[in-house]
Amino acid sequence: MEVAGIGQEALAQKMHKSIGTVNARLALLSLPQDIRDLLTQGKISIRAALEVGRVGNDRKRLKIAAKAEHLVHEELQARVQKAIEQKHRKQYERRAPHPTWKDLFVGLPVKRIYKDQVTFVFKDEEEFFAALRTLLERHDFENHAA
Repeated sequence: MEVAGIGQEALAQKMHKSIGTVNARLALLSLPQDIRDLLTQGKISIRAALEVGRVGNDRKRLKIAAKAEHLVHEELQARVQKAIEQKHRKQYERRAPHPTWKDLFVGLPVKRIYKDQVTFVFKDEEEFFAALRTLLERHDFENHAA
């Protein structure tokens, strides 16, 4: 397409294929290398490769790919979706702040809460001291000192 300077529609017409077919084939180029290798070796179908390629975890992707040809497409979709959801859930759980922080930082200039780290962005010294006073009022630090 780049060499000929044509778009997807023109390519589809030249090949006598639908634009959907051309788009699906172009999507194969963005698949992870391990899935492209399985596709080249004939160990996985194009449809399965496109589905399995959505899984971000290399180990899980290969595990699902190994079983892909023995599953109906709906089962494969369900396994891929489950793997994607597990990844997102685990990422959230790792980033989730301590439960007491939720109420503690409401209304304060918090830029980011990640694991046990909180990043504040203050406009000036006055905002810093106001936030510090608020935190001291909201939380009994004397009883939670290390």
